[in-house]
Formats: sequence, C-alpha cells, structure tokens
Amino acid sequence: MTEVTEKNTKKVIYTAYKDMEAKFKKAKAGRVDNRADVVSKRAAEMVETASNTSAEDIVMKLADLRLNTNQVISNIEESILDKKALLENINSAIDVQRDELETVHGVIKSADSLAIFIQANREESEKHGLQMKLSKLEKEKEIEELDREYLDKKKEHEKSSKRRTEEVEYSCGLLKARKK
Repeated sequence: MTEVTEKNTKKVIYTAYKDMEAKFKKAKAGRVDNRADVVSKRAAEMVETASNTSAEDIVMKLADLRLNTNQVISNIEESILDKKALLENINSAIDVQRDELETVHGVIKSADSLAIFIQANREESEKHGLQMKLSKLEKEKEIEELDREYLDKKKEHEKSSKRRTEEVEYSCGLLKARKK
C-alpha cells in the first residue's frame, strides 16, 4: 500500500481509497463470521454437554437439588419457629406489662378515692371544729349571761338584804327609841 500525501495524483489517492474499502469489507465479513463461529461453537458445546450428560447425572443433580431445597426449607422452618417463640415471649411480656399497668391504674384510682375521702374528712373536721367553736362561744355567752344575771341578782339581793337590815335596824332603832 502506498502512502497518500498532498502531492499524490487523484488516481493514486483513488486506488488507496479502494484498497482501504476492500480491507474494511473483509474485516466486517470476518467479524460476522467470527460471531457466527462463536454462536456455532456454543451450540456445539451445549450439544456435547447434553450428549455427555447421562440419566444418572441428571438423577444425581436432581437429588442434590432436592437435598438443597430440603435444607433451605428446614432453615426457613427453624427461623419461623424461632420467630414464633420470640413473638410468644413478646406477647407474654406485653401481658405482664398490661397487668402491671392495670395494677398501677388500680392504685391510682385508690389513691384518688383516698384523697377525696381525706379531703371530705378534712372538710367535715373543719365544719365540726367550727361548730364546736360556735357551740363553745354560745356556751361562753350563756355562761357570761348567767354570771351577769347571778351578779345582778346577787347585787339585788345584797341591796334588798341591806335595805332589810337597814329597815330592821331602823325599826329596831325606833323600837329602842320608843322604849326609851
């Protein structure tokens, strides 16, 4: 092949172009042939593999596949049983927590009831205390009134006693004076 330069004639350039085109077509055809060869080789390998595979090989592979499948199923079963046991433990824990919560709720209700009872008792005590104070004040007033009445009656009695004494003395004095 000749090297193409700017100084070459059209004929040389055209010949070089045609040579390159021919080489390109061969290379393309070779690639297609290579692909066809690869596909045919694969098909031949598959046919050879299929013909070399015996019924015993197929049975052995099926047995291996069955064994592997059974192992996977056993593993899944164990996993499911483990998850089931875990779920049962969680449900038991939930039941325990629910019972504790109900107990706490009962204690809170009892505490609220007790607080209401204590408040009512305080109010009743305060009311009773006020009644007692009122009663005490009334009794003290009554006692003061009785003391006043007593003192008034005592003064009255003393006055009347003194007047009688004076009357008696006066009458005795008149009697004495009369007797003289």
